[in-house]
Amino acid sequence: TLEHDSDEKDYIRNFYLKLVNNVISDFLKEDLLTKTIQITYKSAEHEDFGFRSKTISKSFDTYTKDRNLIEKEALKLFDKTYNGQKIRLIGFTLKNLVDKHDVTVQMTFEDYSVHEQENKTQLLINQLNREYNKDLFMRLSDLKKKKNEN
Repeated sequence: TLEHDSDEKDYIRNFYLKLVNNVISDFLKEDLLTKTIQITYKSAEHEDFGFRSKTISKSFDTYTKDRNLIEKEALKLFDKTYNGQKIRLIGFTLKNLVDKHDVTVQMTFEDYSVHEQENKTQLLINQLNREYNKDLFMRLSDLKKKKNEN
């Protein structure tokens, strides 16, 4: 919710940008990927049934956790959809979230080395666990997920 109802685009855009960055920062702490961003406006004008809301979303072609891409597209979505009306609230949401380990990724020449390194890490963990005949080793992200399940 804005500090005051406003139709000042720069004020609303700056407020929105801070909100977007907070959402992205929280999101990046998790081992998740997103495919959809969503912006919500709540009008400052009160009607018989309350305040009028408008929600617009945009989906990416692939799942991502790329901060720059999400921020850039969130600002494009704002610039494309804000029409100068006086609003009370603006919201930003990431939707269609999945665990990064549950997504099949189509590798490209550009990101091959990153995926290759992740795979080498998992192979090493598997090898160590076989040698000790116990599940002693795991990725920190898997430990966090296991801890949250308990």
